[in-house]
Amino acid sequence: MNNMKQINLTSHTPRALLLLAVLILSACASAGTATHVPKINSSCVKTGNWMDPKTGAYIPASAVVKKAARHDAVLLGEAHESNDHHIWQLQTIAQIHAINPDMILGFEAFPREVQATLDKWVEGDLSEKDFLEQSKWNYFWKFDPELYMPLFNFARMNRVPMVALNVNRKLVNNVSANGWGGVKKHERGNIDNPVAASAGYIKILKDVFKQHEKIKDKNGKPKKENAFDKFVDVQLIWDRAFAQAINKTLKTNRAAGRTPVMVNIIGRGHVDYGFGVVHQLKSLGVNDVMALTPWDDFQNCNRLNNGAIAVADAVFGISAKIEMDGAAKPKLGVFIEQGKDGVAIKKVAPKSVAESAGIKSGDLLIEAAGGKLKNPLDLINTINSIAPGTWLPLKLVRNNKIIEVVAKFKR
Repeated sequence: MNNMKQINLTSHTPRALLLLAVLILSACASAGTATHVPKINSSCVKTGNWMDPKTGAYIPASAVVKKAARHDAVLLGEAHESNDHHIWQLQTIAQIHAINPDMILGFEAFPREVQATLDKWVEGDLSEKDFLEQSKWNYFWKFDPELYMPLFNFARMNRVPMVALNVNRKLVNNVSANGWGGVKKHERGNIDNPVAASAGYIKILKDVFKQHEKIKDKNGKPKKENAFDKFVDVQLIWDRAFAQAINKTLKTNRAAGRTPVMVNIIGRGHVDYGFGVVHQLKSLGVNDVMALTPWDDFQNCNRLNNGAIAVADAVFGISAKIEMDGAAKPKLGVFIEQGKDGVAIKKVAPKSVAESAGIKSGDLLIEAAGGKLKNPLDLINTINSIAPGTWLPLKLVRNNKIIEVVAKFKR
C-alpha cells in the first residue's frame, strides 16, 4: 500500500477540487488484510479492452494507439493514487511511442518553475533522490512517487522530453482566496483568462462542491457565499494553465520543424467529457486532441456518457485488484496543509491513528518527536522515518492552548 496518498473523495473528484491541496496519510490496516472495491457492473467495459463510450463498440488496441500517435495532443486521465491507472498510462505511452517516437510527455505533477530539473532528469544528470528533491515532489504533489517513477524512467530511458504543465501553489492559493478577478495581472504567472465553464461542467462542480461546503475555514467559520465561484475559478485556472503549456510546447516544436505527439498525464477531472483541458485547448485553436481514460470496474456505467457527451474518445477497462497490505509503513490519517508556524490539520480520517490520538480538525501540529514542524514536509519525513509499532509524541495547538498527544502506530 502507498505510504502517502492525497484523498479522492469520489471516483470522479479531480485533484483541482481539493482547494487546499491537502494530504492524507491514511489509516494503517493490519498486515495481510485483503481489501477490494465492490463492483457496480463488471460488464460495463471489459478488462483489458478499449471501448468507444458513445457507441459501446469495442475497438482494437492497435487502432486506438495508431490514431493517438497521429494527434497533436493526447490526454491520459488518471486517479492520482491509482497504481493501475499509472500502469495503463505507461502501457499506452509505450505503444504510442513504438509508432511515433517523436513524443513529448506533459505532467500535471510538476509546476513550471522546476522545468530545468525535468530537463536534467531526462538527460540522465540526476539521481532519483536528487530529481524528487529538486522537483519539490513532496512539497508540491505529495503522492507516492513510486506510482509515477516508471513513467519518469521511461522518459529518461528513451530521452523523451518532459514538460511541467502546472502553476505554483502561491497562484492557486491566491485564486482560491480572492477569485481569478481578484488576482493582480503581475501575479497571474502569464496565465490568460480562461474560457467560461460549460453548463455541464458547472453541474459536475456543484455536485462535488456539495461534499466540501461543510468544511470550515481555519477559524472555524463557514465558507463565504461566493466560495463556489472561487472553487470554479481554481479548476478553470488549472485547465487553462495545462492548455496553455501544451499549446506553447506544440508551437515551439512546430517552429523548430518538429510535429511531435504530446501525451499528457493529467487528473481525469480535467479530462472527462471534454469540459476541462480540451475545452480550453479548443479556445486556443488546438483541435487535434484525443482524450483517453481508464475505466475501473467499480465505476457507474451511467457515467460513461453525460447526455450526448462521451466521457472520452475511448476508455480502457480495468479490474480493481485485491491488495495485500503486508509490511506497510506507519500512517497517521490526516488531511494537512501549511499552517502558520506549523502543520494545519484540515480533516482527520475515521478510525485512524490520528483519531485515536485525539487529533482534531483545526489543530496545528508544531512538534513531532521533539522536533519542530515548520511545514508539511517535516511531518511527512517524520512519519516515513519511524518503524511500525512506534509511539510518536506530538505537540499541537488548539484554541490557543498547547496540547501533547501520542500517536500509537500499530505493528
